[in-house]
Amino acid sequence: MAVNKYLIVLLVLAVAWIVLAPMAGLSGANTVMTLMFSIGVLFLVSLFTKATRVGPLAKLKPLWLLVIGVILVGIPAGWFSSLGFGPTMFAAPTAPTAPTAPTVPSQPATTTPTGEFCVAGIDYPADSKGDAATVDVYCYDKENNDPFTEVECLVRFYKNGNKIPAPSSTIGGSFNAAVGDVIEWYGGNSTYYVDNGKFCVNSERPSLSIDGHSVAAVSNLQITCYDNTGASELSAGTTSGEEDYDITLGANEETSFFCKLKVNTADKSYYITSIAVGAYNDIDDVRLVAFDKAVGWTPTEAQKSFSVGYLPKFLSHASISNETGGSTTNVTGYDRVYVLDEPILLHEWDEVQFEFTIEAGSTDPANNADFGKSDMAIICFLDSVWKRGTDGKEYFTYYTPDTNENDVGVSNSVTSPTGKQDCVVIEGI
Repeated sequence: MAVNKYLIVLLVLAVAWIVLAPMAGLSGANTVMTLMFSIGVLFLVSLFTKATRVGPLAKLKPLWLLVIGVILVGIPAGWFSSLGFGPTMFAAPTAPTAPTAPTVPSQPATTTPTGEFCVAGIDYPADSKGDAATVDVYCYDKENNDPFTEVECLVRFYKNGNKIPAPSSTIGGSFNAAVGDVIEWYGGNSTYYVDNGKFCVNSERPSLSIDGHSVAAVSNLQITCYDNTGASELSAGTTSGEEDYDITLGANEETSFFCKLKVNTADKSYYITSIAVGAYNDIDDVRLVAFDKAVGWTPTEAQKSFSVGYLPKFLSHASISNETGGSTTNVTGYDRVYVLDEPILLHEWDEVQFEFTIEAGSTDPANNADFGKSDMAIICFLDSVWKRGTDGKEYFTYYTPDTNENDVGVSNSVTSPTGKQDCVVIEGI
């Protein structure tokens, strides 16, 4: 008879482990909690039948069977999560959740979410897991005076890691999901930048809010460059439309100068992530030296740091000329791209200033009316957006992660850089 009781006990534990625990949102991977849950079920079953009362169970009164059973079942099921007792209390520590702010490495790289997210019994009721849900989507322009102004943003959605069709609109559009699904999104274009993010479907009709940022047009940007003191603006270019500034240099001379980029309008933004530079003819080099200062915002230490990044085709193969014509020849390509360790989202009227070094060649630079023969340096401030690569991964990047390697976001003036907007031309004389 005792053997039969133990067989019944094993059967109850097996049913609790295999059938009931998954229904409560537990898995075999969480061994401690699944075992606790199964033993709790055994205690509760013993309230109603003596067939499972073996060993210590046979000595317990029904009240204690009930109390202990409820505790052992309730902790794994999340009944006492508000008291600090829940299914993750014995779990191994997890890495901190990755920040949602985008990052820009030297070459594009996808982000990988870390840490526990969208947990049954914590983020949503365990008994609702898998219930059909409809997710309403809203994108808001955070640059507007009313930060809840709804706008149409370009967004790509992923459900549990798989790309899904985007809703017809980001102003109240929707898509189907299930409670417990994890939604991720990426996007942005020349109209609105999009902050990527992650969302737990925790009810049958949740609303997903996306932060967008109205993008400044090139004409809304303003570059001002200063001499090595940082106090006096460089002299205006002597050849109209060919160069923006002149800088006096002798043969083999090297000097520093400063260039400031400003969002010169209200309710717009610019995501500066990288700076392209090129030196031509009797200018041997132009280099980014340091982050100098910010106006209207406070930089992080990462935003002050940078490294040399990948030079994509739209920069290395660019055929560059002046905007207003009159040039008989062009120059080709930029020399390098500096990538900020952390991107800078400039808002209305914000400014950022960098220090550069310019170096002349062995011949004394001279003013030349032919753009293609000018002794000059070119600097372009580039923005980035999220782009889906040919490998199916998402990248926050200043160029398309495909074989074309085209410009993204704002259509930068890399082929006609004069104008002191997103690009600037400085001629050595």
